[in-house]
Amino acid sequence: MAEGYNGILSLIKDAMNSVTLYSASGDFTTIGNVHDYERIQNTEGTIYKFKDANEAVVPEWTITRPACAETLDEQIAWRNHTFRIRGYYPVNDAAESEKKFQRLIDDLMRHFRYRDDLANEIWLSGPMSLTRFEPLVVMLDEQLCHYCELELPIQEKVTDD
Repeated sequence: MAEGYNGILSLIKDAMNSVTLYSASGDFTTIGNVHDYERIQNTEGTIYKFKDANEAVVPEWTITRPACAETLDEQIAWRNHTFRIRGYYPVNDAAESEKKFQRLIDDLMRHFRYRDDLANEIWLSGPMSLTRFEPLVVMLDEQLCHYCELELPIQEKVTDD
């Protein structure tokens, strides 16, 4: 049975949390923190707020759906979702942290490349795409961060159950 929006978010989050990190240098032990919604709060001193001030910023990811089109094919409804994954990684050494973050993005894209489906009636309808990378653009928890956006196309067979 199809999962719908919230179910798909949960499946993407689970898949991201199971990413195998291939980076040869061993830069990361996990993908980082994955949030299945946009964790944006308008707080004093920063727009983006993930943690308390005493906690370190690690790779942070948010998942949202900016587009969805529904079609009918011989009385079967299909939803073609576009999910946007935003990534943030703190700038420590501008050249080195950018390279580390780019490798982490490659690991994430590689993980989804070889998946056909997320569940019984939810399929990946194309590879993940990096659509935006900004080396120095976002203040996150009062720290300058690299920022990226990835898109993940998903097709869902819609049931009325």
